[in-house]
Amino acid sequence: MATIGAGEGALVQNRSLIGGVDEIALYDRQIRLLGVKTQEKLKSAHVLLITAKALAYEIARNLVLTGIGSLTILDPAVVTAEDVGGQFFLSENQIGEKVLSHSWYTMISQADRPNLASAGRGSTDSQPRFDVIIATDLDFQTYTIINKACRMVNCPFYAAALHGFYGYVFVDLISHDFAIEREKSNIAPPQETSTGTILNITTKKEIDNVSLLLDEFTRTTHIQKEAVPLLIYLQTLWEFQKRFDRLPNSSGSDLDVFNSLIKERYFDLDQVTPDAELLFSFLHNLRKELSPVAAFVGSCVSVRT
Repeated sequence: MATIGAGEGALVQNRSLIGGVDEIALYDRQIRLLGVKTQEKLKSAHVLLITAKALAYEIARNLVLTGIGSLTILDPAVVTAEDVGGQFFLSENQIGEKVLSHSWYTMISQADRPNLASAGRGSTDSQPRFDVIIATDLDFQTYTIINKACRMVNCPFYAAALHGFYGYVFVDLISHDFAIEREKSNIAPPQETSTGTILNITTKKEIDNVSLLLDEFTRTTHIQKEAVPLLIYLQTLWEFQKRFDRLPNSSGSDLDVFNSLIKERYFDLDQVTPDAELLFSFLHNLRKELSPVAAFVGSCVSVRT
């Protein structure tokens, strides 16, 4: 666990521990899928969520629905017209108010979970020790500072952002176990990495009489063709933020600078010539929030948390 101070924020805390009949019925499907021990860990987990925009709301809503112990939301900003356009529960008469107004965290605390305590303002002294820290919609330098702080106290860190139709999730779990699926080889596998070690090997069994998806649902070629350029654009975006401390525009001198940064950083890749249409779409979507995309990316973050 990690102890990291938080300033102005909202604290949503769960009251009870697993054991009651009502709660077991409430989380029946989740307990069957994850097991009782995992659910107990969720009930004792303390999560810090930094910033309270559309993506953060979706992450918070999903985390609360899983039954986590407490969720602390940190954001001193005020509601803007852009926030109203990207978040269903905000209205125009709230513009200028604190983002963490009564309506924001009340919406989370009333997410069909009567076993959640009422939310309130949390001071630095009253904050729990956080098991996971999630930062959303921040600039690259801020992500870096938070990530370094998390590594110092051995606390898993998640970073996520939304740019219109595009979004990303970065995860630093510090130290963790994971599984890799691959075809069985008759040659002993080497050590995966300088920091990784193979703990055990298991054989996966599959049945043959499974329903097959249509080809259009299993083709990933077009996704792979776009994934690599998008990753390059995202890393170039971070480089642009590091140099100019702002987001680029989709035209004019910013577009020229962005193209030059791509060629400067990735001159040895096949994708040295950017896809003009995809690049324009990526830059044009910066500074935008779309609720359906926020719901998708938010669910990805919460599931992996």
